[in-house]
Amino acid sequence: MWELPAPIAPGPRIPWQKAAQTLLAGMTLMLALIGPAASVRADEPDLEGHRALAAKVEQLITDLGADQFARRENAQAALKQLGLIAFDALIDAQRHPDIEVALRARYLVRSLPIRWARDTDPRRVKGFLATYATQNRADRLNRMQQLAALSNSSGIEALCRLVRFETDHLLSKEAALLAINHVVSEDATFRKELADRIRATIELSNRTGAGWMLTYAQTLVSAEDTVDQWQRIVDAEFDNLARFPESTDRDIVRDLLRWQAVLLRQMGRRDGSLSVIRRTLNLMEGDREEIFDFVDWSLEFEAWNMIEEIARQFPIEFNKEADLVYRLAEARRKRGEEPLAQETAARALAMQTKLLERHTVTALTLRNRLMYDWSENEFRLVINNRETENRITLDSRFLLGDMLFDLKRVKEAAEVVQGAVDAVDKDPRLLQQLQQSGRSTAVMRGTAAYYQAMHFGSIGDSAQQIEFLDKAIALQPTQPDYLIAMFRVEEADEAWREATLKRIQIATERLRDNIRIAEQTRNFDKSDNDALVAVQLNELAWLISNTVGDYREALRCSRKSLELAPGSGANLDTLGRCYYAVGDLENAVMTQEMAVEESPYYQQIHRQLKFFKEEL
Repeated sequence: MWELPAPIAPGPRIPWQKAAQTLLAGMTLMLALIGPAASVRADEPDLEGHRALAAKVEQLITDLGADQFARRENAQAALKQLGLIAFDALIDAQRHPDIEVALRARYLVRSLPIRWARDTDPRRVKGFLATYATQNRADRLNRMQQLAALSNSSGIEALCRLVRFETDHLLSKEAALLAINHVVSEDATFRKELADRIRATIELSNRTGAGWMLTYAQTLVSAEDTVDQWQRIVDAEFDNLARFPESTDRDIVRDLLRWQAVLLRQMGRRDGSLSVIRRTLNLMEGDREEIFDFVDWSLEFEAWNMIEEIARQFPIEFNKEADLVYRLAEARRKRGEEPLAQETAARALAMQTKLLERHTVTALTLRNRLMYDWSENEFRLVINNRETENRITLDSRFLLGDMLFDLKRVKEAAEVVQGAVDAVDKDPRLLQQLQQSGRSTAVMRGTAAYYQAMHFGSIGDSAQQIEFLDKAIALQPTQPDYLIAMFRVEEADEAWREATLKRIQIATERLRDNIRIAEQTRNFDKSDNDALVAVQLNELAWLISNTVGDYREALRCSRKSLELAPGSGANLDTLGRCYYAVGDLENAVMTQEMAVEESPYYQQIHRQLKFFKEEL
């Protein structure tokens, strides 16, 4: 089993035991990188031969600082010829106290021929690694993050290679942390196979990140057996931060702690995980981004008391940031202290009341965090501002109306948006403000009429419902939600039903034409054009799947919209409806669960998921 290395400290010599291990790993991985040779097992090599080779490398590194120039040059040439076999020894030698040795070791490390991608790598992995060697530090880290995000753990072996051969020791550790924290299947067989692949790629490397990966491989198979090992790893990295700060940084130590906290929580050791989270407070220096990061992570982790502790530790920041005060209120609400939570939220609402745009952003943040009542308070503060209506107040009216409608408070939603209509009627100069928000008068009046129609429908007044739906559809003839509402009216005469079906047919053809035109006239800014096509595909799929038409066509359009706009909660919601329309209830439920995950704040998505589950 891998032993935790001592904290890194500069020294004049490399012990032969460590060198033997280094050389064995170096030879194995060099062969893996440069050719299809079979993997070498740790119990198979000729240890005496490797000890001799390790001693030779140690002597060559010492000779890099020899008095005679020729001896230094010969040692450098010999090490260069050994290549990746001497990689770990040369990495350590970069911190040699003899500056001549350190400089020559750095030159040799930079000159080593490393093939980051292998022929057996998936295509996307090869793409991420194709130009890795020429990238700057930030871009290399970005490539690592993309590898960690690949499905089915397909980027983990590549990350192991980066752990092993990335010359920046901090990036080597970052690669290990990304691999450790990636989303991995719960299937026991898959996890064991992944653990074996990690061990085969890392082999006997003595780099710190490699040690973490070997422990992680064991965690995949038997987490209980590695709890103490992770504790030693974290303690060692904490010690390195204090004694040898060039070997690590606070972010790395923090991420290690978070991994340990997650692991303990998954194992049911909640008290232990909270103790680990509390330990991260010792790393904080108190800048705004860092505080928000800690608070949001603690909320996600349901560590409510940690928010109280950080609020006490950084009172100045909490006194000037309304969003932080709201997070404190949220923690108190989740902890069951509702009166105190409301008092805290009221304090946040009263902060900087003249900065209306900031309050609008805060309202959206609260909505996204499912704090609907506090979000409404923020929106209404903006709307009730004593100044005249402007772009910000109009925006808040539409956003609040959308939220209230989603919460089935339909009458209030209609009243809020009607306020925008009345304001524009009273002051036509607001039309320009409306257009700056990307809305037209047709959208504004159509939305207000639609909300009114849905209100009357909810109280059983079909006549008023039909009247307002007619007003809405006259303003926006192809708006899918209006047409769907018309299709679902129960108390309508046959003529109105036939007219509605005709409207749906016309809207369907118009959407198809729009899609064809958009696809034929793709401009140079493909991303913007793709977004437009995705919207139209989604609208067509949503309309058909909720009314009449070719449900298979709707399913194809919905899938294509997600190819152009992956991860969209609204588009996933549509895809769930399309699966339901074609009778595939299992995929409807699975897709709708993904939609909920992407857009948890939309209650209509939750309601549709509940409906699909009941149908299934």
